Amino acid sequence: MGYNFEKFTGFNARTTKPVVSITRAKAIGLSSAFCAKYNVDQFNFAVLYYDRASNSIGFRLTNDEKEVSKFTVTKTRKGTKGSSITSQSFFNTNKIPVDLFAHQYSPKEKELREVGIDEKGKLFIIDLKEKQPELD
Repeated sequence: MGYNFEKFTGFNARTTKPVVSITRAKAIGLSSAFCAKYNVDQFNFAVLYYDRASNSIGFRLTNDEKEVSKFTVTKTRKGTKGSSITSQSFFNTNKIPVDLFAHQYSPKEKELREVGIDEKGKLFIIDLKEKQPELD
């Protein structure tokens, strides 16, 4: 009898879904699966948006060093492929109570022009909910 083993390469991956987390440390966490799907390694910064009426956060990834209000996209730890966007000032300025909204979300993906931003690129949208939403 022959075997056909395949090496498991998902070490430390908590989820295989491309999810985004709001953390109690006032950061936006990007799962390994999200980073792989959207090639987050290719980007150094994120620009954040907030829609008060819908209580939604949007972010776009960029490498534009001249962008005034950008946050650094950092690797979370060695051995994982996840990243995070530390954004304390964003959460503080917008008075977003992270304790209520700290959990994982399945982000929506929209073209910037679809949401009224006159630029090319994608916007990832998180509709903040107090209860943990069902992930797709």
